Amino acid sequence: MTEEQDQTSKTSTSEETGPVPVHPTEAIPSATEPEPAPSEPASLHDVAATTGSYARGLMGRLSAFLSAHGLATAIVAALCVVAVLGMGALARTFSSLPDDASVRRDVQSSLAVPAYSGGAYGHDEPLSLVDVRIDRRTRGASGSGTYQVDVTASYSNGMVDVSQEATLTYGRTDGAWTCSEATPKGSALYATTSGTDAEKLVANAAGILQRADSSQPDAAGSVSLSRLYEGADVSVVEQSFDADAQTEAVTLHFSKASTFTSYECDVKASFAFRPGNGLWELTSAAASGNAREATLSPLVGSWAGSFQGQVAAEGRCFGAKEAGLRVSITSADSGHISGTLSVVAHFHGEPASDQQGMEGDTQLTDVPFTGAPVSGEAGLSFLCTIPDDAGGGGEMNLVFGPADDPDGAHATITTYHTYTTSFLFIPYEREAIFSDTFALTRE
Repeated sequence: MTEEQDQTSKTSTSEETGPVPVHPTEAIPSATEPEPAPSEPASLHDVAATTGSYARGLMGRLSAFLSAHGLATAIVAALCVVAVLGMGALARTFSSLPDDASVRRDVQSSLAVPAYSGGAYGHDEPLSLVDVRIDRRTRGASGSGTYQVDVTASYSNGMVDVSQEATLTYGRTDGAWTCSEATPKGSALYATTSGTDAEKLVANAAGILQRADSSQPDAAGSVSLSRLYEGADVSVVEQSFDADAQTEAVTLHFSKASTFTSYECDVKASFAFRPGNGLWELTSAAASGNAREATLSPLVGSWAGSFQGQVAAEGRCFGAKEAGLRVSITSADSGHISGTLSVVAHFHGEPASDQQGMEGDTQLTDVPFTGAPVSGEAGLSFLCTIPDDAGGGGEMNLVFGPADDPDGAHATITTYHTYTTSFLFIPYEREAIFSDTFALTRE
């Protein structure tokens, strides 16, 4: 055996007996990978970038694939690549969709502010946009290239809040999204945060009185309250607003004074706010029971009377002409009046002819009287009693606003005096009656 053969034999023997064990001198590190650091959620920009990178890599692999596989398989792969590229383009397109701030600006510039009027009883201040809530974002129909945003716009004028749903349609113009249309959806909804407008309540008081007429069925055929209180002073004395129920209770006070009478009443009215149109509706009204009762407070005060004439059975006596009449009405309540009067009374017999004055003419000063209303007389008429005097008695008839002089007033003082006369030398008693008429003016 040669030396070369001997070497080959040794090598063969070594391979059969197995490899010589190797003893490591240090520990081998574990193959476990470290945990990845937390990251932010991927954005549409990240998706677009990743998809594009993936598509470019896929195109490279496609070239190698085509060289090793048949045509049919290659076509299927190409279609997959086109789909991936389309997804990438779509992701890049929608990565620039209008943000919330842009949508809000478009609502303010493109969506019309609801026109608002408070009607007969509400506030008229114009509405302004106060908030925009974005409800939903959706793509338009396939191939339309549009994008839609559903929103709820909120408006207010400080007293009334309005919400309006709408849809904003976006399209691509020069690579950017622009709002092409803002369309309201359905009707606006209204809610109020305060009650009715007090000034409008006063301005439309006649309509409230017309409603109150129906609350007094026993007044059928009487003068309507709206006519009776035409030109009256009206004030709102109470407003009670219920925000939860969207209602309000109102009390108005009506007062109307004429030359000789006045009327006063309270009207309690209820209102409800309608969310469909944003208007306050009058739901009921009732007037107080004294609404048609005239008060006599305008009569209270001092009145001066100028002599107008006298009625007597025979000759007249003008002894009261120079002094005139003074009437002071101190009370006018429940249809009755009281006060004092000063006048010349004729406590003497009847003259045979007219006289400027006679013995027995007596000055009465601040004599008290009371008066009761006389029915069936035109205007306001009162028959007033005067206490008897030693020389006789008397009465006074006061008339305010007669039919022939609605703004005028007059008084008739009638005095009675019993005296003794004779006929054919036979004495008998006779009563002399003198009625002096005076025109009254307020002092």
